[in-house]
Amino acid sequence: MLFVFSFLASLFLVLFTVPWICRLAAKRELFDDSRDRRKIHQVHIPHFGGVAICVGMLIPVTFTYYIAADWWPLLLAALIVFLTGLVDDFIPIGPGPKFLFQFIAAFLLVIVGDVRILSLEQLFNYGDLPYVESVALSCWFVVGLINAFNLIDGIDGLAACLALFLFAVYAILFFNAGLLELSGLCCSAVGALGGFLYFNLSSRRKIFMGDCGSLFIGLLAAFASMKILAIGEDRLSLLSFPVTAKIAFVVALLCIPAFDTLRVIVLRLVARRSPFRADDNHIHHRLLSLGLTQVQATAMLCVLNLMLASLALLFQDLGNTTILMLLGLLLLFLNGLLGVFQKKWSIIRLRFQ
Repeated sequence: MLFVFSFLASLFLVLFTVPWICRLAAKRELFDDSRDRRKIHQVHIPHFGGVAICVGMLIPVTFTYYIAADWWPLLLAALIVFLTGLVDDFIPIGPGPKFLFQFIAAFLLVIVGDVRILSLEQLFNYGDLPYVESVALSCWFVVGLINAFNLIDGIDGLAACLALFLFAVYAILFFNAGLLELSGLCCSAVGALGGFLYFNLSSRRKIFMGDCGSLFIGLLAAFASMKILAIGEDRLSLLSFPVTAKIAFVVALLCIPAFDTLRVIVLRLVARRSPFRADDNHIHHRLLSLGLTQVQATAMLCVLNLMLASLALLFQDLGNTTILMLLGLLLLFLNGLLGVFQKKWSIIRLRFQ
């Protein structure tokens, strides 16, 4: 019953908070900059949906589960990245300060909170990690995932839908493992993101997540993922499937934002441009260039995410290393196929112009 309450409380808190944020944004003229050439929407839209997501999640969790004392590093880390994103939504700041505060949040979560990746579970023959290597890998994982969700938040519904699916799966895994507080946290995330999507996908009362929302969601995704990896294989199951290849399954759930982030960074470095310089070469931009709508592009990537997670679950007997190699090859193949479609579509458009 507490899980239903967490979900509904977060859902209705977001549904109540967003209209208030929209009215305040209209009064203070706080809108997304539609003059940016990379922006798809050419109208003024509030971009503080992350405030509603944060409020909608933390209040029900705090009152329902009386946040355990050892959760304070998570709350402080979440507050740091949320405020960093909120400041960036008001006054854009450079990548230096953003990374500084993200690493501070990661250190709090990993070192003070002791939420770490403890083992690679024979991935490429690596097992348990020494403390220093565990801390380093975990901090980079947190910062990387924070930025991955920030970068994938480029069209309506995409980051929120990917995160909603992730937290829904994690809620089931935590529940089956008997970790009820963590399951409740994920249920609240699902409710908050569902409420946000109601407005984000609306044509009349649209609101964006903003950096404050995407950074906040990225940190929670990293926290929940590391908690999943810390659960023993004998306690981890999804529906009727025991999850033995945990790393491969978690990576499959995260691979859309992670692959897109790695891809654009590599392409920028190859082109001798700053990896922090924004462009319109993300996977969602490429799908839009084929004539898809934002909703269609979001739906396509969400279906792909579901397929990859299902493949990782169905073929987990192959082990983490084999599954990750297969996922990587599949993503590279699909990326190349998308490039071919883009070239063909460009030729067709030129012929009809």
